[in-house]
Amino acid sequence: VPVKINPTQLATGLAFDMQVKIKGSEQLHFIPMSASSKFNLQSTWPSPSFDGEMLPTERTITTQGFTSKWSFNQANLPFATVFKENTIADKKMDFGVSLVQPADQYGKTMRSVKYAILFIGLTFAFFFIIELMQKKAFHPVQYVLVGLALVIFYTLLLSISEYIAFDYAYLVAALATILLITLYAKGHFKSWKTAGIFFSLLSLLYAFIFVLIRLEDTALLVGSIGLFIVLALVMFASRKINWYGNTPSHHNQMEENV
Repeated sequence: VPVKINPTQLATGLAFDMQVKIKGSEQLHFIPMSASSKFNLQSTWPSPSFDGEMLPTERTITTQGFTSKWSFNQANLPFATVFKENTIADKKMDFGVSLVQPADQYGKTMRSVKYAILFIGLTFAFFFIIELMQKKAFHPVQYVLVGLALVIFYTLLLSISEYIAFDYAYLVAALATILLITLYAKGHFKSWKTAGIFFSLLSLLYAFIFVLIRLEDTALLVGSIGLFIVLALVMFASRKINWYGNTPSHHNQMEENV
């Protein structure tokens, strides 16, 4: 906001008060241009993201909003108190806050899609290990059908979440997918016990992904620990599997190598 000032008033100091109404979204940034500046920012927005070249010296964030404070002096600013017009734009010393929109159903669905490869890979690993333990081969076409069921889960999740809350939509889509794969596994392995194992494993896996979607700051930590536990369980469950099999050709090859 340009203001004309009488140069004679600068010698004795000039006090001013100004109120401005602004409209916008997403971001609110400022540029400190005086020799000493203090900024106090308060809002009812519960999800701020402080950015720019200078972070606030004090901040408080609650579910009711946030407060923040910045302090500047001439020592930590890259420009003088007097400068030519438009030269300030090249300094990139703005600071402020981005008003982060909490994830809606589309954002949460996109977060769940990011774990799709992990989810499908672990499910195939479950089938492969149980296939070896049960000694009943699972045809590649059957793997494709199971993979399609896992992919359709995300379509169900997105479409259902447009009508009900995301948490309930996730529960419905996950339960439908788990039951479909469980009954398919029962039909192949001819065992309710094996089907129950699939039901339990898939339920834990869907619950794990749901927890990761809900977390923000600790999602990477929890995800890493969870993957470590899953890998440890897979290694423990497969420790007695003879991966080479007991075929005569294999034994002959081993003897020749010796």
